[in-house]
Amino acid sequence: MKIVELSVGGKTFVAGEYLALTGGPALMLATDPRFQMEVFKDGGNADNVFHPDSPAGKFWDKHKDFFSQFHLKFSDPYQVGGFGASSAQFALLHSFWQLKDKVFVEAERFYDWHLMLQDYRELGDQGSGFPPSGADVVGACAGGLTWFDRGNGKVQTFSWPFFEIDFFVVHTGSKLATHEHLKNLGQFPTAGFENAMKKVQTGLSQVHFETFLQGLQDYKAELKAQNRILLETDQKVQSLEAHSEILFAKGCGAMGSDVIFLLCKRENMAAVQQILQSANLKIMAETSKISRSLHVQNVRTGEAELTL
Repeated sequence: MKIVELSVGGKTFVAGEYLALTGGPALMLATDPRFQMEVFKDGGNADNVFHPDSPAGKFWDKHKDFFSQFHLKFSDPYQVGGFGASSAQFALLHSFWQLKDKVFVEAERFYDWHLMLQDYRELGDQGSGFPPSGADVVGACAGGLTWFDRGNGKVQTFSWPFFEIDFFVVHTGSKLATHEHLKNLGQFPTAGFENAMKKVQTGLSQVHFETFLQGLQDYKAELKAQNRILLETDQKVQSLEAHSEILFAKGCGAMGSDVIFLLCKRENMAAVQQILQSANLKIMAETSKISRSLHVQNVRTGEAELTL
């Protein structure tokens, strides 16, 4: 018998990858389609359905006495890397664990994201390089366009504020193992990233697109200066930006490997779709697909959207 469904959106690092590893801010975007976890209570002990070395797999094993009472089914609508399947697994599993006694009685509207972040970073720490920032977990759970600054514990969520501008999120067809990349990542300068993110934040909070765009361009330039963009992604980005209809394009996440985020004027949206299709870049999301926050549906008593 199914008792609970939980879901979160896919994540994209608009900016702040790498800087978030040092405790600095990141701007995350959550989009549909959504990752989903269904919880069944059928009797008998259940096995760990997550990879044993993943944060979700480790967390399941740590709380085996609880989780083994339930059969879990995780659904990934993307089936490609770059949209946070591993972090979504952890977020959904941890959320269910936090609500374990309450969710069967009534729909709760609060959970402890600080505890979730702490557990995620601890279980994701490989003992060398950098542990995961956890920005993707927070961004997926918060939904929308989320500014997350782990250094001061700030989470702020926005709807898309630029009404004459649209975005696309496309998949490159490439894949980079983020955990291996972080394991071998050494220290790096952060001043350029920090200055760029200040512009991003100002443009976002003041709804000033030119400042927002300049911040994104500065961040991308710093990524390139530090050799944090795969050559293949860089070539695709340059090819896209050669079209006047595309205002900005950037590889997102570890080495910009899997995902490209791009901006255009709303009036040029159809033309940009054609450009992306001609470039064999699969559109995974666009402006109308911004996703809401972590969602829990109690099959017995109704549903609730959980907010940070």
